[in-house]
Amino acid sequence: MQLTLLQLHLRYQLYFNNIAQYPDHKADYALVVGQEVDAFGQITISSVYDYFKVDSNSLQKVGFGANINGLPASVKYDTIDRVYPLSMTFGTTDSTSAYYILAIPTLGTYGQWIRRKVEVDGWGNITTPYATYSNTIRARTTLYQRDTLYVDQFGFGTNIDRPIENIYEWFEPGSGVPVFKAIESSGALTAIKYLDTINTTSVESQFYSDWKVYPNPVVNILNVEIGSEFTYEIYDIEGRLVEKVDNYLSETIELGHLAKAVFILF
Repeated sequence: MQLTLLQLHLRYQLYFNNIAQYPDHKADYALVVGQEVDAFGQITISSVYDYFKVDSNSLQKVGFGANINGLPASVKYDTIDRVYPLSMTFGTTDSTSAYYILAIPTLGTYGQWIRRKVEVDGWGNITTPYATYSNTIRARTTLYQRDTLYVDQFGFGTNIDRPIENIYEWFEPGSGVPVFKAIESSGALTAIKYLDTINTTSVESQFYSDWKVYPNPVVNILNVEIGSEFTYEIYDIEGRLVEKVDNYLSETIELGHLAKAVFILF
């Protein structure tokens, strides 16, 4: 059976669909990032899904899900990353920082420090290959990122600064996503994305959490409200596979046969 987007989403939702234990990290939606990141030649981060939360004051990135060195993981920000203040008008400025640290089995710890400087520095009309948008505002984000790695075997840690990125995004009044986005790094244009009004897709793929998995913690029966066939895997806290079931159709999972412990459901 092919792994579906829904199943990938379930693999990465440990912190982001658990309002009881992680209320500050309960996500409203996720964006598929997908690119592979190589950190220090020791850590590969791939199949990335960023998780976002929206409140009355800001758009926040609360963490991400990814395959880290080939294993699925859910990573929450220790200090939540505020992407934008809300609402934004010409002249709005903001400066915030965030970080996360995670344990890498058999290696040590890896983390990233992030600083954002946001300025709404322009307004007017913009034309893309699909449409012309009126009365847009432009938000410029200057993004600073520093990777940090500590190797247990050698008792040694190091930092590396990533190239500074400038992210330019144009927003139309009432739009939830930018109609045009450009990213510049080290003097080179690295990405351009725009809203495709023909296919009614956003500048980035996105999907919402319309499924529920509860309760957490669970004693015997785990309720699953997904509405479609799915595959699940259960791992213990050491990363060992305990149970795997393909093509599962029931709305409940019986877990009473497992010893009392901490498990991760994917």
